[in-house]
Amino acid sequence: MHPVPSIAAATAFLLCASAGAQAQYPGFLGTQGPFLNKADLVQADLAVQRLLNPSPAILGASVAWAEKTSGDSGLLTLQRTYQSQGRECRTVKWQEDFKSGAARTVLLDACLVTGRWRLM
Repeated sequence: MHPVPSIAAATAFLLCASAGAQAQYPGFLGTQGPFLNKADLVQADLAVQRLLNPSPAILGASVAWAEKTSGDSGLLTLQRTYQSQGRECRTVKWQEDFKSGAARTVLLDACLVTGRWRLM
């Protein structure tokens, strides 16, 4: 069994692994186009934590983030809650809007594992 990265750990890994200021958030590996920079990732990770931590979860809840230096922003929306292997899990719609006008939307799943949200 491979360890599943926490959202914060995945962000930190990507920040350290990126060459220069550009990085990719988990779920977008292998995609083409613009990427979030380090400051964007910090704001996005804070938004993810604000969205996932309330209990009980509020379906349809959204948290926006913006990084004023880069001009990039995003919106995270809780799409669904479910149980998987006895764990509380959530599906999040992740929208990125880049200053360049480019945009990207994906669905990400995270589950609560030993008290921490981890990407699945």
